[in-house]
Parts: sequence; C-alpha cells; structure tokens
Amino acid sequence: MNSKLAVLLVILICVFSTISHAEDYHIKNIRKLYNHLKKTESNFQKHVVTLNVVYPAIGLQKTKITFIHSSKQVNPQRDPYQMKFILKKVIVAYNISAHATFYMEYLYDQSQSPCFFYTKQKGIESGEKRLYFHKNRLITIIRKDKTSKSRLLSYTSGTRIKLSDIKYSKVILKKMFRYRDMFKELVKMEKLK
Repeated sequence: MNSKLAVLLVILICVFSTISHAEDYHIKNIRKLYNHLKKTESNFQKHVVTLNVVYPAIGLQKTKITFIHSSKQVNPQRDPYQMKFILKKVIVAYNISAHATFYMEYLYDQSQSPCFFYTKQKGIESGEKRLYFHKNRLITIIRKDKTSKSRLLSYTSGTRIKLSDIKYSKVILKKMFRYRDMFKELVKMEKLK
C-alpha cells in the first residue's frame, strides 16, 4: 500500500513540475517578445484613435487607443498593394477625472493571439496587474498594489485559483479579442479611401 502511494506521489510531482516548466517557458517567451517589441516599437506602424467624452459628475474623459502593427506584402509580383497587417500590441490610456488615470497594454503573439496584459492605475486605487496567457488560458497573474509588495499567483495546477481572478482574466481576453477585431475594421477602413 505504501509503495503504491509513493509511486502515485512521484507521478504527481513529475506531472506538476512538467506543467510548471512548460508555463515558465511560455512566460519567458512572452517576456522576450514584450521586451523586443518595446525596444523596436518606433519601427512599427501605428493607428491611433482618440475619444473625448463628457460624463456627468466626472467631466471630460480622454481615451487614447494605439494599435501597433506591422505589415507585409502578400504577393508582390501579382499585386504590390495587397498587404497583410499583423497586430502586435494595443495601448489604451484614459482618465476618470483629474485624479485617476489608467494605462493598459494588450500584447499579441505572432499569430495575433492574446498572450499578455498589463495595467497600471494611478490615483484613487494605485496598482499594477500582469496577466500571462497561453492558448487563451490564464497561466500566471502578478499583482502589485501600493499597500503590498508584488504577489505572484500562478495558475498551473488549479491550486489557489480565485474565482474573481478567473472571471477577470476572461473579461480581459474578451477585450483583447474585441481590440483585435477593431483593428481588423480599421484596416478595412484604410482600404476604403
């Protein structure tokens, strides 16, 4: 009986270490992609959308959405003007009154799938969050607020999962898909001229 339990324990440890290693690999690649894009961001094309809305009891809210992307010719011999646009990152910055500002980055991998989200909030509730995704699944979340140091919450095996964090990650993924769709619509609008 004890030998069966020991074998089961060894198998579980191997499975969890393999999952953890795979997710560390994905996080490392996402960080590499993010840092490379940060260094070379000025070389990429940008579409910028600015919205100014006046809300009751808040005042003017300015929202700036920046789509960072690359483009390449699909078939230069047949049609040199046919381009493929590849979304790299979306940056959203807005304020709620003069006292609170929000900054968000949505990073997409080479296949334009969501892979990373970063948000920084200043003002009433200051703090930061980083969410790492692989195949549209949350793999790690890092939280930092002004009252505590960084807290790493890793969702590799389903332990320590907070329902609120899972719901939050699903909301973020939906936003990432919506921004990607919005970018595709901007590309279509570009072709209308």
